[in-house]
Amino acid sequence: RKMWTCSTAAGPAFEGARISSGMRAAEGAIDKVKIDNESITYRVIKDGKVRGICGSGLIDLIAELVKLGLINKSGKLIDREECESNLSEEIKKRIINGQKGNKFLIVKGRETENGKSIYLTQKDIREVQLAKAAIFAGIKILLKEINIPQDDVQKILLAGAFGNFIDKKSAIRIGLIPYLPLEKIESVGNAAGRGAEITLLSEKTREICEKISKDIKYIELSSRTDFQEEFVEAMFFKS
Repeated sequence: RKMWTCSTAAGPAFEGARISSGMRAAEGAIDKVKIDNESITYRVIKDGKVRGICGSGLIDLIAELVKLGLINKSGKLIDREECESNLSEEIKKRIINGQKGNKFLIVKGRETENGKSIYLTQKDIREVQLAKAAIFAGIKILLKEINIPQDDVQKILLAGAFGNFIDKKSAIRIGLIPYLPLEKIESVGNAAGRGAEITLLSEKTREICEKISKDIKYIELSSRTDFQEEFVEAMFFKS
């Protein structure tokens, strides 16, 4: 059985870094968001006052705004005047137009821990675009290298705390992972930690791991001329 691997520099956006109100998935973080034509609802870890938004909440929020057409294909948060007529004023007025890019009001100050409103800025959206494009482009190169069409993928495993909590539909909508039936996408939790435990407790497993490390083929993305092409294409959102 042959194995291939690659690594992409997705940056820290999904961990809350370089996001205006970003934080890790801890108490006070928004981790789920839903928006319809009338209102916005969200879930806060351990309830209480809002402190910021973590990676899974950020993905949900952007996916919902893309779905409603408030973020266009290029990633621009549109002006309030460009909103569809079927959107309520409650949603429209959350868009604040600005010379350096628009922003979207997520939480009003009275509902936050520090009394300051929480926004999604145009810069935040760009940071997410860079992160998701790097991951998606890496997947595309991996599939191209082993000559497997996307539809033939049997399973996508999402590891780590971040992978455990993201909404699969939202991840597909923003272009973080390829479109596949949801039953083919599985969250596996702390795979690295569990693997380390098994390896420490089993000499046979360590031998298997050593063999894998010698046999696995690593794809160096930085040397691929087509990676940048895939990256640029993956920056866009699909409506």
